[in-house]
Amino acid sequence: MNVLKKFLSLKLVCLAIIVVGLVFYFKPSETKKNPIEKGPSSTKVIHEGNLKDVQLFGEKNQFVLSKDLTLVDGKYLVGFDYVKTDDRIKWEYVGFRYYEIDNQFKETTVNALDEIRKTAPKAFIYDYQINVNSGVSVVDMGYYVSRSAMERNIGDGKNIYYKLDEQKYYSKYAIPEGSAVKEKIIDYTNLMELIDKNTGFDLQAGFKFQKQAKNVNTNINLFVHYPEFKEKMLSGKYWIEPRLQLLSSKEWFDTLLHWFAPKGQDILSGIKIEAQYSIDGQEHEIRSYDEFKQYYNGKGGELSE
Repeated sequence: MNVLKKFLSLKLVCLAIIVVGLVFYFKPSETKKNPIEKGPSSTKVIHEGNLKDVQLFGEKNQFVLSKDLTLVDGKYLVGFDYVKTDDRIKWEYVGFRYYEIDNQFKETTVNALDEIRKTAPKAFIYDYQINVNSGVSVVDMGYYVSRSAMERNIGDGKNIYYKLDEQKYYSKYAIPEGSAVKEKIIDYTNLMELIDKNTGFDLQAGFKFQKQAKNVNTNINLFVHYPEFKEKMLSGKYWIEPRLQLLSSKEWFDTLLHWFAPKGQDILSGIKIEAQYSIDGQEHEIRSYDEFKQYYNGKGGELSE
């Protein structure tokens, strides 16, 4: 009887040990309760733009065909460098590269993030802007002292400025007093609206095709003169910009009137000077820069020839 009791007691002890062991085995660890926060999914720096996609053309190389590079003051092509992060924030800027067009496309790399992190070790660059005034070209990069500060909207964003001509950083920058921006007479006509409506191109400082455009005619003089550009331009990935220091206002305006006219037609019809800029307060159809000047009342400022 005593032997049976001892056997049963031993059996109960073994069972208890097994139960306790199973409890500890399946108990969630502290690591599972408090997972480590994941960093960005990628740290690969993406360099926007490539010189192989650039072509200068025109008698004076006064026009630039490019992709993912921004023409600045007719002298530089700028491409930005960034790191893709997560879905909430599409990318984090690192800096940029710029190429001097008239110096055999000499490349300069600007790592703005490294410069900012000398005083703000966790800085996050979220935006940029390019300013050109009176021949001074400045890249303005906006940042927060950290990524979390931006996400939580803690504190104000800051800026660092880089002058391309001087290759120098500035913590502050203001447009010089009394400086004048070169006037664009296309703003005083319906040229932008008509080009958009007829051909699907968006005309700003340069022009680019809008892939979503419908019922438009792209059989235009531009592609009669440059058929090799048609596929690239209609992809919506390339654009053409003028180097305005090599062009007069007359040359640029009259070129646009010809390029965007339908094939077989010399000048785009239907272009009008707006009433508020007309000497008699009425709209007038114009067919050249010279005709624009005949009607212009000067209210948009002195024209830059």
